[in-house]
Amino acid sequence: MDWTVSIESRSSRLLLSDDDREAVRRRLAFTLSRFSDRLERIEVALDVTFPLAGVDEFLCDLEGHITGCRGIRVITRGRTMEEAIGRGADRAARAVDRALQELRAS
Repeated sequence: MDWTVSIESRSSRLLLSDDDREAVRRRLAFTLSRFSDRLERIEVALDVTFPLAGVDEFLCDLEGHITGCRGIRVITRGRTMEEAIGRGADRAARAVDRALQELRAS
């Protein structure tokens, strides 16, 4: 992975272990590796909420900084942290692809 990744928790209820951070890095590397030459930095903020239904919901706020192009931001939710991160990584890959297509078209 040529880009830097910062991972933080926005909640005192969500303590991230080194294994959690490594799992996030692996998922991002797997999904975004085809953009390695264009990505500069990925910032991931994770949170856990307690909605009215009484079930925890995980939030993944992901920002990507792309060389020579506009940045991207996606916010996803999931029932588990892995689900929220997986959705975020998949949506980020589509957003990066669109941003690079727009750059090539201009």
